Amino acid sequence: MKLTLSPIIIDLIILLGGIKELAQIRGYTNVTYNVVSPTPDYVVATCSIDWIPNYETEGNKVTFSSVGDASPMNTSGFASVFLGPIAENRAFVRCVRNFLKVSIVGQDEL
Repeated sequence: MKLTLSPIIIDLIILLGGIKELAQIRGYTNVTYNVVSPTPDYVVATCSIDWIPNYETEGNKVTFSSVGDASPMNTSGFASVFLGPIAENRAFVRCVRNFLKVSIVGQDEL
Protein backbone atom coordinates (compact mmCIF):
# COMPACT_ATOMS: atom_id res chain seq x y z
CA MET A 1 0.00 0.00 0.00
CA LYS A 2 1.34 3.39 -1.01
CA LEU A 3 0.93 6.31 1.35
CA THR A 4 0.42 9.71 -0.26
CA LEU A 5 0.20 13.01 1.51
CA SER A 6 -1.91 15.83 0.21
CA PRO A 7 0.12 18.97 -0.49
CA ILE A 8 -0.13 21.73 2.05
CA ILE A 9 -0.51 25.15 0.56
CA ILE A 10 0.51 28.08 2.72
CA ASP A 11 -0.27 31.59 1.58
CA LEU A 12 2.27 34.02 2.94
CA ILE A 13 1.86 37.72 2.29
CA ILE A 14 3.18 40.85 3.89
CA LEU A 15 0.94 43.83 4.57
CA LEU A 16 1.69 47.43 3.60
CA GLY A 17 2.32 48.28 7.26
CA GLY A 18 4.99 45.57 7.41
CA ILE A 19 6.68 46.91 4.29
CA LYS A 20 6.68 50.42 5.77
CA GLU A 21 8.20 49.05 8.97
CA LEU A 22 10.93 47.25 7.00
CA ALA A 23 11.76 50.46 5.13
CA GLN A 24 11.99 52.44 8.37
CA ILE A 25 14.21 49.83 10.01
CA ARG A 26 16.55 49.77 6.99
CA GLY A 27 16.57 53.57 6.79
CA TYR A 28 15.90 55.98 3.98
CA THR A 29 16.05 59.73 3.45
CA ASN A 30 13.51 60.33 0.70
CA VAL A 31 10.62 58.71 -1.16
CA THR A 32 9.33 60.20 -4.41
CA TYR A 33 6.57 59.17 -6.77
CA ASN A 34 5.91 59.86 -10.42
CA VAL A 35 2.28 59.05 -11.22
CA VAL A 36 0.82 59.12 -14.72
CA SER A 37 -2.55 58.12 -16.10
CA PRO A 38 -2.22 57.37 -19.82
CA THR A 39 -5.95 56.57 -19.96
CA PRO A 40 -8.80 57.33 -17.54
CA ASP A 41 -8.85 53.74 -16.29
CA TYR A 42 -5.11 53.03 -16.04
CA VAL A 43 -2.55 54.50 -13.63
CA VAL A 44 1.20 53.87 -13.53
CA ALA A 45 3.34 54.95 -10.58
CA THR A 46 7.10 54.89 -10.17
CA CYS A 47 8.46 54.95 -6.62
CA SER A 48 12.06 55.97 -5.95
CA ILE A 49 13.61 55.58 -2.52
CA ASP A 50 16.93 57.08 -1.40
CA TRP A 51 18.34 54.49 1.01
CA ILE A 52 20.85 55.52 3.65
CA PRO A 53 24.38 54.19 3.23
CA ASN A 54 25.36 51.12 5.25
CA TYR A 55 27.57 48.04 5.05
CA GLU A 56 25.32 46.42 2.40
CA THR A 57 25.94 49.32 0.03
CA GLU A 58 29.61 49.68 1.01
CA GLY A 59 28.83 53.07 2.52
CA ASN A 60 27.29 54.44 -0.68
CA LYS A 61 23.91 56.15 -0.94
CA VAL A 62 21.62 54.13 -3.21
CA THR A 63 18.47 55.21 -5.03
CA PHE A 64 16.23 52.35 -6.06
CA SER A 65 13.03 52.53 -8.16
CA SER A 66 10.15 50.24 -9.02
CA VAL A 67 6.91 50.55 -10.97
CA GLY A 68 3.36 49.69 -9.96
CA ASP A 69 0.15 49.98 -11.96
CA ALA A 70 -3.56 49.77 -11.39
CA SER A 71 -6.60 49.34 -13.60
CA PRO A 72 -10.06 47.85 -13.24
CA MET A 73 -8.57 44.66 -14.73
CA ASN A 74 -6.06 44.14 -11.89
CA THR A 75 -8.05 45.52 -8.93
CA SER A 76 -11.31 44.58 -7.33
CA GLY A 77 -13.88 46.02 -4.97
CA PHE A 78 -13.20 49.48 -3.59
CA ALA A 79 -9.65 49.45 -5.01
CA SER A 80 -10.97 49.90 -8.55
CA VAL A 81 -12.18 53.38 -7.54
CA PHE A 82 -8.78 54.45 -6.13
CA LEU A 83 -6.40 53.54 -8.95
CA GLY A 84 -3.82 56.26 -8.17
CA PRO A 85 -3.23 55.31 -4.53
CA ILE A 86 -3.27 51.61 -5.39
CA ALA A 87 -0.60 52.12 -8.07
CA GLU A 88 1.49 54.18 -5.60
CA ASN A 89 1.23 51.50 -2.90
CA ARG A 90 2.17 48.77 -5.36
CA ALA A 91 5.18 50.74 -6.56
CA PHE A 92 6.32 51.39 -2.96
CA VAL A 93 5.89 47.75 -1.95
CA ARG A 94 7.81 46.53 -5.00
CA CYS A 95 10.57 49.08 -4.45
CA VAL A 96 11.13 48.03 -0.84
CA ARG A 97 10.75 44.31 -1.55
CA ASN A 98 13.08 44.32 -4.54
CA PHE A 99 15.77 46.44 -2.88
CA LEU A 100 15.75 44.38 0.32
CA LYS A 101 15.38 41.11 -1.63
CA VAL A 102 12.23 40.10 0.24
CA SER A 103 10.65 37.17 -1.56
CA ILE A 104 7.27 37.39 0.17
CA VAL A 105 4.50 38.87 -1.95
CA GLY A 106 2.94 42.09 -0.69
CA GLN A 107 -0.83 42.13 -0.22
CA ASP A 108 -0.97 45.32 -2.31
CA GLU A 109 0.48 43.45 -5.24
CA LEU A 110 -2.28 40.82 -5.29
